[in-house]
Amino acid sequence: MEGERKIPGQKQEELLENWVLGEIMDSIGAYVYVTDVETDEILFMNRAMKEAFSLEQPEGKVCWQVLQKGMERRCEFCPRQILREGADPYFWEETNTKTGRVYENYDSLIHWTDGRLAHVQQSIDITERKKLVAEAEVDELTGVLNRRAGRIAFEAMKKKRPIVRLCLLPCACMTSTT
Repeated sequence: MEGERKIPGQKQEELLENWVLGEIMDSIGAYVYVTDVETDEILFMNRAMKEAFSLEQPEGKVCWQVLQKGMERRCEFCPRQILREGADPYFWEETNTKTGRVYENYDSLIHWTDGRLAHVQQSIDITERKKLVAEAEVDELTGVLNRRAGRIAFEAMKKKRPIVRLCLLPCACMTSTT
């Protein structure tokens, strides 16, 4: 537990638990951060996310000011209100304005160590996966959706609006009598 500062009145057992939790959070393969729901102040960020966003000490700063680019207020897509309305946990995708990368986000609410309500986000960078899926869906030679991608697109489209079904085989009404 090198570099760990002892807080007056904090038990050795609590120090060990905090150290273990910190080690776990820094070793998982996801980006994790925690913010105050009211102020957007970053309360915690794991090492992987600090490195991915080139941040040294983000704790105490406002999330949208350090994690996004060109924002003047809380992100319109922030799931904070959705979580407060009961969609906890909330799962969504985001293209980050600072990194340009696509993230799969899993958000929830927790009570922080001092009792205040906090927003936790766990994210995985899915940029390369999205590119591979997009490339695999289109036939390289024809530029047309492959069978699987075509079927998936067709099913999604079918759910959104009625489909006019076309007869692909010659029908009696289409045959010429000449």
